[in-house]
Amino acid sequence: MNITTDFWILIVECIKYIVSTLLMILRYAAWPIMIVFIAIHYKGIFENVLKRATRLGWGNAEIEFREALDDLDGQSDKNDGVDYLIKSSPNWAVISSFRDFELICEEKSTEITNRILDKQSPNSESNHRVFHRPGAIFMPLLPILKEMDVFSALDIEAVSTLRKLRNNVAHSAMEVTENDAKRYVDQCAELTKKIDSFKIDDHTFDKIYEFIKSDERLSRFWQVKAMG
Repeated sequence: MNITTDFWILIVECIKYIVSTLLMILRYAAWPIMIVFIAIHYKGIFENVLKRATRLGWGNAEIEFREALDDLDGQSDKNDGVDYLIKSSPNWAVISSFRDFELICEEKSTEITNRILDKQSPNSESNHRVFHRPGAIFMPLLPILKEMDVFSALDIEAVSTLRKLRNNVAHSAMEVTENDAKRYVDQCAELTKKIDSFKIDDHTFDKIYEFIKSDERLSRFWQVKAMG
């Protein structure tokens, strides 16, 4: 056997080895390759199925969201324009509108806090600070708003409902409709407007201060010495 023959035999053996290796790879990789191909080819169909499954899973939450808004209807004036945020992202419009409500509550609470500090330590130059409370920052303000006839009992209930609805939207995959988002934003805007229009002058603050002193829980929170 000459060198040429040996060379071609070696080439044939190498080709047989390469083919055998490729067949082995295809044998074990066939299913993964097929799955990847199907996933890419039918991507649109899978997305629609997952979207429908998600909507079915959160269907009850969406119904409850709408029913809660039905209960609140009639408690506020309607807001005529539809904000662009409602059209572009109804879910974010819900979250954002409740945040606006929280911010106006924080603003009024800061004002009350600083007036209390001024009253209790009138000569201090470092009294003023921004009100901050982890969690529901508006909760200590609600009794004051009700006592000052800024909020009715229905308004207090509405705040609780709107907060729960906001939490449902923020912590789930439910999709709020544009119409429901607008109704929610209208409710929040009305409550926010009531608080914003509440002006705290010296006379009003005196009433607030006396009310806080009369309530042990509020006096502890606002750091005011309770009566008694």
